[in-house]
Amino acid sequence: MIGPCRGHNIQRYLDVFQKDKDLYDFAFANYHPKREFSSRSYPGLEIFDVWNVFKLLLRLLRNNDILWIHMHVPIPLILFALIFRNRKSVVNYNIWGESIPRVASGKGLKAGIYRFIMREADHVMCPWYATYEIIKENIGGVNAFVHPMGMNGEFFDLETKQELQSETQQFLNTLPNDVTKLYFPKSFSNASDHDLIIEAGKILLDKGVRNFIIYFWMGNQLNQELEALYRQKISELGLNDHISIIHHSFLPTYDIQQVWLKMDVGLQIAIFDLLSTTILEPMFLEKEFIATDIAPYRIIEEKYNVDLDLIPMDKNALASRMERLIKGYKTNELIMKKRKEVTETHFNTYNNIPSIVSYLITEGRKK
Repeated sequence: MIGPCRGHNIQRYLDVFQKDKDLYDFAFANYHPKREFSSRSYPGLEIFDVWNVFKLLLRLLRNNDILWIHMHVPIPLILFALIFRNRKSVVNYNIWGESIPRVASGKGLKAGIYRFIMREADHVMCPWYATYEIIKENIGGVNAFVHPMGMNGEFFDLETKQELQSETQQFLNTLPNDVTKLYFPKSFSNASDHDLIIEAGKILLDKGVRNFIIYFWMGNQLNQELEALYRQKISELGLNDHISIIHHSFLPTYDIQQVWLKMDVGLQIAIFDLLSTTILEPMFLEKEFIATDIAPYRIIEEKYNVDLDLIPMDKNALASRMERLIKGYKTNELIMKKRKEVTETHFNTYNNIPSIVSYLITEGRKK
């Protein structure tokens, strides 16, 4: 496996392969300078950096069953792996979200290189159908398949108690009890519309609705320019008491779960998305949430009949839905139970990642 050895997306894989380490001969080649995991934190797994070129070459040349390359691996490293891999290895290119397929659908050198990589891979793994449809509509000769990953299996355990990290506990201690807490755990990027949430907050304030606070929870992706703009806008609109930007280091799964449990409403105001855990987490925990009407969410709604009641990308629609929830509206209990059941059944990485491995072994090399 080649990718950035950091973040919750990769942690899900490491947790599964360590849990079943007797079943797999697993190695992870990390390219990211800020690696968060190691063989010390995951005993029994081989984790090394790609600049150890000799070790990387030895691993590539071995008779590996699967060479699994994650999205955002630098193009030169992907090409290196494709050139020096053992030809018996099944190459799986996991593209995660929509950004690479969108680039590959365009024109220019970078688009052409990505199309070559996707066609050279035996399989291109799409974690949800919207990504798959972009490839099928725009890029020929690609052997793409859909297999959702879901959430870290540990998230489904609501019984086992663990010790919270000190920064998590400090944050939870500051949460007010007398206002509605709305939670948007997405970094500033072109995939999410924080600006729309700010505008909706201003509409609520102008209507005299004040008993709410919105938490923008920043992850590993930092965009200082966007953050500065949003902080300025929040201040100019008089929303400093109602929108809080929270930075955090990498949090364990248990801490993420506990933060969600203290929130009242989840926000998933996405422009595009791959069906990330930030919509699955409130579904499992039976939390109220507001999500925008985009393809990945429409598909989960249609496929599993979970009645997400999606909203258009409009500040007035968002403000109206927020106001309704702030004033105490509750979603039907049967709908909440159905969302939880669907998440448990279809989006548990402890089941899904071994299933992906079995699929790749069964399907083998591209004919």
